[in-house]
Amino acid sequence: MEHLGIIRRSNSPWASPLHMVPKPDGGCWPCRDYRRLNDDRPVSSPARAGFFGLTGWESHLLKVLRDLTFLYVYLDVILIATECKAEHLSHLGTLFEQLSRHGLIVNPAKCQFGLPSIDFLGHHITWDGATPQPAKMAAISDFTQPHTTKALQEFLGMPLSYISEFTTYVQHVAGKNNVVADCLSKAVVDAVHLGIDYACMATDQASDPDVQAYRMATTSLQLTDVSYEGAGDLLLCDISTGQPCPVIPESWRRQVFNAIHVISHPSRKPSQRLVAARFVWHGLQKDV
Repeated sequence: MEHLGIIRRSNSPWASPLHMVPKPDGGCWPCRDYRRLNDDRPVSSPARAGFFGLTGWESHLLKVLRDLTFLYVYLDVILIATECKAEHLSHLGTLFEQLSRHGLIVNPAKCQFGLPSIDFLGHHITWDGATPQPAKMAAISDFTQPHTTKALQEFLGMPLSYISEFTTYVQHVAGKNNVVADCLSKAVVDAVHLGIDYACMATDQASDPDVQAYRMATTSLQLTDVSYEGAGDLLLCDISTGQPCPVIPESWRRQVFNAIHVISHPSRKPSQRLVAARFVWHGLQKDV
């Protein structure tokens, strides 16, 4: 590079070593080592220098090609989409002339021409538009069914992240009309965390007189038999809150209270609220 006049020796206090980093294809990538600037520099600077690749030419590439409206530039990648072969060849000729005019060249080994479709930045681009690559979609389709709030939030983050690549228009939906947001806003402790055997609770519900009385009573609760997580039999639950709340048999009340109370040892009223948010307990205010 020195022999070709691309670089020159310098004694400037701003001079930094140049390293040629091997590339996977056998070529070299020129990188500058700016770490010494942290130790000895002529003027103070709030920025900390590090080890960077030479990316200044990428902004230069944008300036060179900014007037060519038929192409798209991302870092050092140039995309051209046309409606026919003749137009494609014409646009390529205009691109090559512009690059040559500014002393820029392309690497033929990295070029692809005349393709009906192409994979780019995780997307499969065709005449019909851009769709996620199958490998990227597999992360969503193969995602284990979430059973906790944290797992559900992680799952929802993946498609929302993809949507945000195309639009920033995300409408606000009021909590009362937004089932998912309403669910995620609640503090949920699932069956695994509580350590409750809901299969056994379902069996005891069948012989508990208070539970059976609920089936015939007129209340504001929306009671129905639910195949609750971990329970082999159906469990009578209130579903009016959007989250199934099992009706607790009398013999299970102490175990349920202990399971919830041990989480943070709250006082009486907070304990009542925590139990009421997850279960239907007849006489809760009196018992706790």
